[in-house]
Amino acid sequence: MAISKEKTIKELLEDDTFELPVGFTDSTGTFQKTVKIRELTGAIEEALAEPKIRQNGGKVITEAVYSLVEQAGNMKKFTKMDARNLTTADRDFILLMNHKVSLGDEIEYQAQCTHCGEIADTTVNIDDIPVTYATEDEPKQIPVTLPRGIKGKDGEVFKELKISYPTGLVQERILPTLSKNHIQAVTQMISMCVESIKGLEHYNFDTFREMGKKDRNAVQDALNKLKVGADLAPEVECPNCGKDFKAPITTATLLGE
Repeated sequence: MAISKEKTIKELLEDDTFELPVGFTDSTGTFQKTVKIRELTGAIEEALAEPKIRQNGGKVITEAVYSLVEQAGNMKKFTKMDARNLTTADRDFILLMNHKVSLGDEIEYQAQCTHCGEIADTTVNIDDIPVTYATEDEPKQIPVTLPRGIKGKDGEVFKELKISYPTGLVQERILPTLSKNHIQAVTQMISMCVESIKGLEHYNFDTFREMGKKDRNAVQDALNKLKVGADLAPEVECPNCGKDFKAPITTATLLGE
């Protein structure tokens, strides 16, 4: 998969308008690549605190993205469905830019060292976080070849898939399942990200439940290799043991909670 070189956020900032790592095609078929972020307000925070929103982390992100995007490209209106249809890379990036616009460049949070287990006070400057951008001519569907393949009714084997970037719709669907049955969440992820199976017109959720372990792993590996967007797990030095470890930045931290 072709991706552009990493850029720093500082290179892209202009009047709170930012270039999205992936971008999206709107309802008119126009490709949109930029968003202008408004400052987090009390009204937005109240909306995010609604119980029906808080019970699903994906919906929290959707509500935040929808509320924070003041302008998307040259669109007349940015809708909640537009926020759902954005890739997870773009949604996370918008939350990161919210922190920059609403709270400042320094992200202060706590993270547990993976070496010594101590909780470390961590500070990361947003301008130091690398962002990997998909190239404009990059296909939005990525081919995957399964090692074994899916068997059809007539005994045929279908190995060629095309997958898409995970979106907010995928997040909203799988996050409630993740804490209850992470394997089922993986099946949901695969079923929602597979756009087509070459030669196989009809397939459903059970198709992906019945996939063999090697084939499921191949799809998961392909999804994990979609290295695009902001690196929200920066490497930091533990003040206790002195070793470097990855310190993930949570949604709550990006929203100043």
